[in-house]
Amino acid sequence: MYKVKNPIIIDQYYCDSARSCEEQESAVEVSNVIFKNIRGTTATKDAIKMNCSQNVPCHDITLQNIDLKTEGGKDATESTCQNAEWRKFGIVLPQPCTA
Repeated sequence: MYKVKNPIIIDQYYCDSARSCEEQESAVEVSNVIFKNIRGTTATKDAIKMNCSQNVPCHDITLQNIDLKTEGGKDATESTCQNAEWRKFGIVLPQPCTA
């Protein structure tokens, strides 16, 4: 990946509207997802975003061999998570946030 905005993202609150949407109360279940062997640069500080519904949390998400840096590598990348159960294997940068 090169200068990707949101390289790893799961967003159950996605809204395809010019106006802001109400907070979603239901969501499609997201589970058994593997992000594997992803490396490159991100255009945003948040390289990993997992924003899942409280009613239907994401589970069984695997991060394996991830290496995402900001362009130029000067700033540290971050992760944000909400209602997501994940596990990691190998080196994962940035570190996944606490579930």
